[in-house]
Amino acid sequence: MATAGGPEHAGVRRAGAAGVVAAAAWIALGMDSTVRGGEMHYRDALVMVPWVLTMVTLAGVHLAQRDRLRRWGHVAFGVLGLAMVLGLLGDLGTVLDIAPLATLGFPLGALLWLVAMVPAGVATYRAGVLPRRVGVLMALLEPLSIATGVALSPIAGLHDRGNYSGGLEKGLVVLMIALALRSVAAYRDERRPAP
Repeated sequence: MATAGGPEHAGVRRAGAAGVVAAAAWIALGMDSTVRGGEMHYRDALVMVPWVLTMVTLAGVHLAQRDRLRRWGHVAFGVLGLAMVLGLLGDLGTVLDIAPLATLGFPLGALLWLVAMVPAGVATYRAGVLPRRVGVLMALLEPLSIATGVALSPIAGLHDRGNYSGGLEKGLVVLMIALALRSVAAYRDERRPAP
């Protein structure tokens, strides 16, 4: 567990701050995708902002609870990190029109992300450092994002790329994760001995 005042503690606090910004970016991207609809390729570049900030946030989740995770929990977070890097590379491939690079993001990165979020969420639930709802939300993040995109498809449409209406859900979930990280960091601040 991140000790009060230690480098891990600062990392958890920064990850929480990154998560708040990521949430705002996901929601803005989701709103733009829903209100304006359609397939807009500039969104494929913009999505990298909340994606990278979400990577930082989830790294903070791992950092906050790493002393309480079992080996398979560490593996789950490692696979999750790999999936997110593949997703980022794939998005770069999409933006730059480099098909082999784009393939890393979809289907490989996307499937790995979907599968890795479940055990990472279960590990978070079991570690008990963050509120258990964080683990549940992590495990359900992508299925709920897909469901949000489908539910909003009459307004925003369904497209292979350039539409991120599911970002609305991602933003809300990432915000809840970020607030939990900030709460853990604040709690550790309160427990820090006075000089």
